[in-house]
Amino acid sequence: MKTFFTLLVSLLFTAFTALNATNYTNNGSKVNYSLVNKDTLRITGGIFKGKIQTFVNGAVIIVSANAVFDPESIATPAGKIINYGTCTFTTLGTYSGFDFDNYNLLKITGSLSLYDGYTQFWTNYVGGTINISGSFSMNNAEFSNNAKVFVGGDFAMYISTSLVENTGSIIIAGNLNMSNGVLNNMNKISMDNLNTWGGVVKNEGELAPDGNMVFGNGSSYINKCLLVSEKGFTNYGDF
Repeated sequence: MKTFFTLLVSLLFTAFTALNATNYTNNGSKVNYSLVNKDTLRITGGIFKGKIQTFVNGAVIIVSANAVFDPESIATPAGKIINYGTCTFTTLGTYSGFDFDNYNLLKITGSLSLYDGYTQFWTNYVGGTINISGSFSMNNAEFSNNAKVFVGGDFAMYISTSLVENTGSIIIAGNLNMSNGVLNNMNKISMDNLNTWGGVVKNEGELAPDGNMVFGNGSSYINKCLLVSEKGFTNYGDF
C-alpha cells in the first residue's frame, strides 16, 4: 500500500508539473528567467542579455536562426539548449543532465567545463561551429562533432565515461590530454602535443600533433588510417 501511495503521489506531482509548465518567448529584451522542469524559453530574435537564474534538468532554451543568446549569467545549467542562431558565453560550466544541440555558432570567450554527474550530451551538427577561446575539459559527457570545433587552450578528458566522436574537424591550439575515456576520430584532429595517460584512442582518420605523441601505461591506441607525429613518439601503452 505504501509503495502504491508513493507511486501515486509521484505520478500526480509529474502531471501537476507538466500542466504548470510555462512557455516563454523573448525577442531580445533584457529579462530574467527561472526555468524549471518542462519550461521552455524561445529566443525568437534580437540579442538576449538577461539572467537565467534557474535552469534545471528538463527545461529547454531554443535560440532561433536570427537570434543571439548572450546571457549576463546562467546559474548551474542542467537543462537543454537547442541553438539555431548564435550563443555567446564567457566561461561556461555545465552540470548533470545538460544537453547542447548546436546547428550554427557557439562562442565561448573563456573556458568550457563539463562537470561530473549524470551524462551530458553535446552534439555539433553539420554546419555548426564551436569556438572556445580558452581550455575545454570534460568528465561524464559525450561530445559528438560533425562540423568544426576550435579550442584555444588545452583539451582534457578525465574519466572513463568521457566520449568524443569526431566526424568533422577539431583544431586544438594547446595539448590534447587524456587521463581516461574514449576518443573516436573518423576525420581530423590536430593539436600541439597528444598525451594519453589512460583511456582509448581509435583513429580512422587523421591525428596530427605538431609536437610529441605520448602513450602512457594503461592507454590503448588503435590505428586504421593516418598518424603523423612531427616530433617525438613515446609508447608505454597498448599500441
